[in-house]
Amino acid sequence: MLHFQTDFQNGIVIREYDDRIALNNGRVDISISKDRGQWEKFRIDGYELINYKALPQVPVDFKVEGRWMIEELGCKYIGYAYNQEAKVVSLTVKLGVNRYPYVRALPESLVAGIPADGGNLMAKTGPISDRRQERFIEKDYEYTVNCIYTLEPDTPEVRRRIEVKRSREDNFSGVRVLKFESFLFKLPGVILGQEEHCTIDVPGPIVIGNVLKPRLEYTNAKNIYSSRGTAPDFDTGIAVLANEYEGKNLSVWTETVETCYGTHIIGNGEAVTVAVNEEYANYIFDTCNFSSHDNIIRLGEGKVKEALRNYAKYVKAAAAPMGNIPSWVRDAVIMEVDTHYFGGFKDLKEKLPVLKEAGFNTLYLMPINEGGYRIADHYSIDAELGTVDELKEMVREAHKQGIRILFDLLVVILSSESGLLGEHPEYFIRDESGRIMPHNVWGNASTDYGSDEYKKYIVDFVVHCIREYDIDGFRVDSPVSKSPNWYPHCGKAPWKTTMGSYYILEEANRAMKKIKPDAILLDEVGGPSFFHVCDICHNFSFVYQVLSDENIRNSYSIKDYKNHLSDMQDALPEEALRVFYVRNHDTAWFYRFDGYTPEFFCYEAIHCFIKGIPLMFSGQRHWDGPSDEDYRFYKKLFDIRRENPVLIDGWCDYESIDTGSDYVFSVLRILDDKAVIILVNVNGKEAATSVYMKEDWLRLMQNVSLKDLFGGRNITVHCLNEFEVLIEPYGIRVFEI
Repeated sequence: MLHFQTDFQNGIVIREYDDRIALNNGRVDISISKDRGQWEKFRIDGYELINYKALPQVPVDFKVEGRWMIEELGCKYIGYAYNQEAKVVSLTVKLGVNRYPYVRALPESLVAGIPADGGNLMAKTGPISDRRQERFIEKDYEYTVNCIYTLEPDTPEVRRRIEVKRSREDNFSGVRVLKFESFLFKLPGVILGQEEHCTIDVPGPIVIGNVLKPRLEYTNAKNIYSSRGTAPDFDTGIAVLANEYEGKNLSVWTETVETCYGTHIIGNGEAVTVAVNEEYANYIFDTCNFSSHDNIIRLGEGKVKEALRNYAKYVKAAAAPMGNIPSWVRDAVIMEVDTHYFGGFKDLKEKLPVLKEAGFNTLYLMPINEGGYRIADHYSIDAELGTVDELKEMVREAHKQGIRILFDLLVVILSSESGLLGEHPEYFIRDESGRIMPHNVWGNASTDYGSDEYKKYIVDFVVHCIREYDIDGFRVDSPVSKSPNWYPHCGKAPWKTTMGSYYILEEANRAMKKIKPDAILLDEVGGPSFFHVCDICHNFSFVYQVLSDENIRNSYSIKDYKNHLSDMQDALPEEALRVFYVRNHDTAWFYRFDGYTPEFFCYEAIHCFIKGIPLMFSGQRHWDGPSDEDYRFYKKLFDIRRENPVLIDGWCDYESIDTGSDYVFSVLRILDDKAVIILVNVNGKEAATSVYMKEDWLRLMQNVSLKDLFGGRNITVHCLNEFEVLIEPYGIRVFEI
């Protein structure tokens, strides 16, 4: 039965019924239960977005002291409120959560004495009788959770935000100060039309042990649990449910660059829930109020591509990629160098002509300090590699030969043996007692990204290296989010440690460019936030290792990798320039390497010819580096890339070309009226495959000569709309049209 209705001039309506609250803007229609605040209905443009096989679930939660409070303790509907600002309307559904297994009695005499205006409520609320009940019952709960839903007129989008308020009174027993850890948003049992037409995408890094196939069929997603990396530092941060049969997509992300969040795909055998937890570490005192950032749910037109491109517009507005990237960067061909492999600075200097001849014009040196990645003193130089003067001479000679030099910038840890632990404990993450904490992955002493003193230390070191060695910038090692600093006397909220590397790198890059404007920062990870403070970022992916793993290769193919590359390109602004590798120090340490095989070089060729910057690995500690023959192969790749601007500046079109083979990678590069077709057979068997062209201005061309820039196997095809090509085992074709 309808009790109360508010009609706003912009067409948004709020209705209160016996058992639910409803919010509608003509396109979005949400009904929220008065039982525990769970969704009873969630529709956009007539699409029912809830699969009830996953319900009942409260679509929000929060974590305190390692416990999801609503999941463990339950909640109770208290009341609602609403607010209008300009054309935007927000509905706040209030839930009560008790940490303790009792609720105090509510004397009627006290209820009667509550002022009619309800006291300090948010904006306007429902009928006065409800306001009286709401104002007092809120006191009966240790936590009040405000679930805020915001709509704009005639827009297929919902914004959600969580506010958690603690009101602990004297007659509640327990610890006075607790650790608040994170907010949780759920899309329980999300669906978009018929499940057999739906796919799920969460673009992000490819790592063994956490591989999520692009365009994952909904029917398969019902049986998995996948926890993605954090965003916006490591992952792109968006999840997309697409129904390409109906040309619709539903996307979910959180608007933040200050905190990090993780996306989880949770199947229960019958339905799929998308969960997003925003990490927000802070101390909870007797009375306090914390708020999440906005979580966005948006229904869009088109395929996955359209959803990702819409997200890229948000990324560009919120954290635009760094402008004025030095012009030399687009032409860069990078070698990651373990200087020990060459014997030291003097020997590397002697090797420079060979590297230049092969086509490398940028060298990034793995740590040259004492201790390597477990650095004790940033300013030290490893004596095994040579002297400071020998390092300077090597850099000077590299510059004479047109080769740029990057150092490795280590920000994530310092050695447990470092003297800085005693001299500057404020540089490090500490527990409540002040004890310096180890990093949860790399051990040693975890540095505090939120420390102003540590930020100054890193920025000063960056400036020192630019001035002292005249290098051309840094590659930044693992600046991803980390555990909070719970030390009460560190002078800041614990969550500021989590994403603080963002601000360190922003200031370091600014200081570096004041001295040397064409110097760069290359970030190891490629989440959207780091493109804002670094010039270029890695596309963090161990694809060759994944596709070489017998346990994975049957469920993840080269076409899946093509979809990954397409998704990553679409989810980031066009200006975001990525660095691609097949092998680096991580793969050398953690995965088996079978040598520079024809299969390995197929992936090197793919990364050389797609949009981005290729990076190769020198080898490590005197073994497993390229042979002279391998260098000749690299030279062939790099010469083709350098001599054909379309392979550097051209758009990478993954959608307009496909093949009939599961083992042939295909992509189209386009620059003005120039086009190049890249086909790579990653299989050890000959591939006789059809090639299908969808690009309008190319598909109708007839009697076309295709010049193979790589192997000289030129062909003439009757029509580019569809043609046949025979590719030998591990064969590479670079067809100029």
